[in-house]
Amino acid sequence: MNVNWKSLVHIAGKHGLFRVLSTSRSGYFMESLNEPGKRMFYSASTRVASLGDIMLLTKSGETSLSATYEKMWEDGYTPEPIDPHQANEDEIRTLFARVVPDYDEERVYLSDMRKMLRWYEWLRPWLAEGTKSPKE
Repeated sequence: MNVNWKSLVHIAGKHGLFRVLSTSRSGYFMESLNEPGKRMFYSASTRVASLGDIMLLTKSGETSLSATYEKMWEDGYTPEPIDPHQANEDEIRTLFARVVPDYDEERVYLSDMRKMLRWYEWLRPWLAEGTKSPKE
């Protein structure tokens, strides 16, 4: 899979995921993944977290979010069976345990699980393109 996970980011306080198109000393020019075609500039002081740097806490240590998403993609996971926005806690925890079997139940919160599944929904079309040809 030819995905540049460092270019995919979450901006603190903003809804959605973004792809960094270019950077400068003054900030970032980004494209929204959940609102295709929407591009904007954010200052360099904006708190940005790369999906390539985000880690999931597991009982055996940590695993990267990007590795988890790649495994979900390769396994053909689709979120249609449950809606992460509407599903109850038991459904989300069961699904998350299937995706990350050894996740740390005490330190991974339900809100984190919902966010991760929502992000995957937004990434799926982009991942489909990334498997056809290199994106970066």
